Amino acid sequence: MPNPFVLRERPPREDLQLARDVVAGGVPLSVLDDLLAAGFTAAELGDLVINPRTLRHRRTRGEALAMEEAERAIRLGRILAIADAVLGSRATAWAWLREPNLALDRARPVDLLKSEIGARAVEETLVRLEHGLFA
Repeated sequence: MPNPFVLRERPPREDLQLARDVVAGGVPLSVLDDLLAAGFTAAELGDLVINPRTLRHRRTRGEALAMEEAERAIRLGRILAIADAVLGSRATAWAWLREPNLALDRARPVDLLKSEIGARAVEETLVRLEHGLFA
């Protein structure tokens, strides 16, 4: 399975395989461990990806993430990878993601990652930063 945290500049064929894995229910719970290792807190994952109680049941049963959960987990990895690339370091990316942002009506970018619409707003803000539009 392709690494869901290296989405920037990835060949489209790998994106298609990742989409197939998501639809087939083949995204393992270990993706959540990868997100924790990348800096997301357990509370953030509980809020943004999967309810902690549901996660406990899935771990007990050895089940993979449901399609919607997998998409949310991949969204987090994608935004973190973009923030890291645009801002130059993981530490700077985390500082930016967790601080209220004027360009996002003072919302914390990480809080907007609950929905695809919010994630798109965060991604667009990062693109603008990358191009010097919010210097």
